Amino acid sequence: MTISDKKFELENYLPYQLVKLAKKVADAGNTEFAAPFNVSLAEWRILATIGQAGTISSRGLPDRTFMDKSKVSRALIKLETKKLIAREPNNEDNRSVLLKFTPGGIELYNMLIKLAQNWEADLLSIFDEQERAIFIESLAKLDEKIRTSDSQQPQTSGLEKN
Repeated sequence: MTISDKKFELENYLPYQLVKLAKKVADAGNTEFAAPFNVSLAEWRILATIGQAGTISSRGLPDRTFMDKSKVSRALIKLETKKLIAREPNNEDNRSVLLKFTPGGIELYNMLIKLAQNWEADLLSIFDEQERAIFIESLAKLDEKIRTSDSQQPQTSGLEKN
């Protein structure tokens, strides 16, 4: 087996660029508005998800936060220890619990979302209104392309021979 003659530059490969940028944006945002409140990126994702949903089943958190189950579990323990969230029995699914904010969690969440929204506005201020709309639309188009491609193709490991 030989290496392809076609030149491949990882730095210019769109999936790599998107992952790299997403990590930088997430880390920078967390450093700016969550870390000063002793909230990790994992904890912030969970707080944001609960804030959006109100009360949520613990079962869907890994998919909704793009984190593995063990990372979610550790973050939930930390949030509970900090008395920011509370667990309630889930009468519809005994394998999961319902998560909701405590009064302290609500207070912190309200502060964090204001800071997050201000930080996001500052980040996006490099775009004029039209550029921002095009950027958001482009992200949505890429997301739609991936979703429709995923639903039409069988799942493979990517290591099969062509």
